[in-house]
Amino acid sequence: MLFTSAVLLLAFEAAVSSAKPIKSRTPTRVSLRQSQPLSRGALPLAKRSLRSISRRQSGTSAVALLEEDAGFWYGNFTVGEAENLSLLIDTGSSDAAVNPGLYKPTPASQNLHKNGSLRYSTTQENGCGTADIAYTEFVDTISFAGLTSKKQTFGNINPTPQPNNSTITQFPHQGLVGFAGIDSSEIGATPFFTNLCNQNAVSACRFGLALGTDNTGSQYLGELDSSQFAGALTTAPILDQWELPGDVSVAGKTITTNQTIILDSGTANVIGPISAVQDLFDAAGIQGVTQTLSGCTKVLTGYYPCASPPTVGFKFPAGADGKVFDILGSAFEEADDGAGNCTAIVAGIDFGPGIWIVGQAWFQGKYVDHDVSGKTLGFADLK
Repeated sequence: MLFTSAVLLLAFEAAVSSAKPIKSRTPTRVSLRQSQPLSRGALPLAKRSLRSISRRQSGTSAVALLEEDAGFWYGNFTVGEAENLSLLIDTGSSDAAVNPGLYKPTPASQNLHKNGSLRYSTTQENGCGTADIAYTEFVDTISFAGLTSKKQTFGNINPTPQPNNSTITQFPHQGLVGFAGIDSSEIGATPFFTNLCNQNAVSACRFGLALGTDNTGSQYLGELDSSQFAGALTTAPILDQWELPGDVSVAGKTITTNQTIILDSGTANVIGPISAVQDLFDAAGIQGVTQTLSGCTKVLTGYYPCASPPTVGFKFPAGADGKVFDILGSAFEEADDGAGNCTAIVAGIDFGPGIWIVGQAWFQGKYVDHDVSGKTLGFADLK
C-alpha cells in the first residue's frame, strides 16, 4: 500500500549490483498504496471485527489471521497499552506508525522528541496519489500474534489536514506495520519483524503470507508452514527486502524478461512501466487507454470483457528455470464498469525502467515465504 521513496532507490542499487543488472535504473522510490482513511465511526467496527480473529502461538512461531478491506490486509496489534489496533500489513515499507489519538503509552514508553514525515506514493486504488504523514518518534512495545518487540521505535501520527484531495495525511484503519528491511526505513529505525529476529522472539527469521480469495488470510511468523500449500516451494534469491528479478508472462509465454519485481502486500494492484504494460496488454488482448488522473501525470489503464480475464503472471526465478505464478482470474478485476466490461488490476505507471510493484491481487491464492536469513522469497499455490 505505501511504499516509500527509499524502496525504489534500493531497487535501483540492488539491480546494479546483481549478476544480471537491469539497465538504466533511476534512483527513485515508490511508496505503499493506500485508500482514504476510514471515518471515525468506522474505526470501532474495524476494531470489533479484528477482535474475533484468532491467533495461534507455538514456541517461537505464531500465526495470525488477517482481514481484507478495500484491497488491503490488516492484523490485530497492541502498541504500548493500546490493544486491538487494526494495522495494515505492508511488505513494501519498513516503519510502524499509529494514527492520531490511538496510542496509549506503557510506563516504559519514551518520547524521542523527533518529528518527521513519512512520504509515500501510489496511495490511491489506481496507483496514483501521495501521502505526507507527520509523526513524532516514540519507543514502546509492539505485539502481534503473541510475539512482542521490545523497545520498538515507531511513529505516533500527528493530526494534519489534507492539503488536497490526492494527498492523505493518515493511514486507513488505525495505522501500519512495515515488514521490509531497515534499508527502507524512513524513520531510520529497526523494523518490527527485524526486532523480533534480533531479540530471538522467533525461532526462524522468516514469515509467510497466505492471502485467500474470500477476504481472509494468514501471516506465519517465525516458520515455514508447508501444510498450507501444495507441492514444493519455488525459491528465488532477493536483491533486497522484498525485491527480486522476474519475468512477465501472458498465458505462460514470457513477454518481458529480467524485470525488478517489488512484492508489496500494501499495494492493491499491479503496476509496471507503461511500455512494458502496453506489451502485456497487446499480448493479452486488453484495450489500453492512457489518461492523466489526479495525483498522476500519466496512467495506462486496461479494459477487458469481465467474463474472460486474461492469464497474466510472473516467473521466479527469472530465466528458463523459473516457474510462472499467475494472477487468479477472480483477482484480475479492479472494477466492474458495467455492460460486461471490467478494468484490469494491472496498470502502467513509470516509476523507473523495468520496475514493477506487484501488490496483493497477485498474492491471492499463494503462499509467499519471506526468508530474511536465507535472503530468498518462496512461492507456492495454497491448498
